[in-house]
Amino acid sequence: MRFELASAPKSADRGYFAIDNVHFYKDPGHMSAYLAMQTGANNLHQQGSTGQGMNIAILDTGSFSNESIGAEDDNRIIDTLNLLDDGRTDVLDLHGHGSHVASVIASSYASSEFDLTRCTRQVNAQGMAPEAGLVLVCAFDDLGGNYMDVIAGIDYVVNNAEALNLRVLNLSYGAQSRPYYWDDLLNQAVMKAWQAGIVAVTSAGNTGPVPGSVTVPGNVPYAISVGADPGGFCQA
Repeated sequence: MRFELASAPKSADRGYFAIDNVHFYKDPGHMSAYLAMQTGANNLHQQGSTGQGMNIAILDTGSFSNESIGAEDDNRIIDTLNLLDDGRTDVLDLHGHGSHVASVIASSYASSEFDLTRCTRQVNAQGMAPEAGLVLVCAFDDLGGNYMDVIAGIDYVVNNAEALNLRVLNLSYGAQSRPYYWDDLLNQAVMKAWQAGIVAVTSAGNTGPVPGSVTVPGNVPYAISVGADPGGFCQA
């Protein structure tokens, strides 16, 4: 059961995952987050809430390098796992989506300059949790992935949550939903993570807001499903 990562036609296959309308910079140093002030995160940063002491698992395509999140060393990337059957043990990002997600979550670049009227990057921007630790789980290549690898990644996070002090699991992709959310195997894995005390953060999908537009695993009621900024700054 395959699911695609980007810009593929819609499919009735329930294993299909779509991340549409995501634009990537060729320079990995610019794979960084939107303005922290646009979400209000800068106010929390000023109060000392920067993600320090919090470890986040990102199950995606991996990451280009530490430069993607502004890390000067490996201290903030506390663990990695490659689930792809490609002979690699590293989590080098072959697509770009995982690097983008990691930078939105945890970029530690100190300054943010962004032309909101033209959506033009000037310099690197700070992420939502610039001092959080990361566990990078690579379950997608540049063509897509499958339910088995993603569920294995969630299982790894659940089984190692205590040892790695994992509090949050990020899943930024979506597959076609079933009539009952609990019938989906991936959703069942996400519910297991929730039962283990892990906060699961998912994407709400790119086709809303209309009934039934929230995709798997974003339709799990125990997950925090995040949509795009509805304003006119930038398209998701």
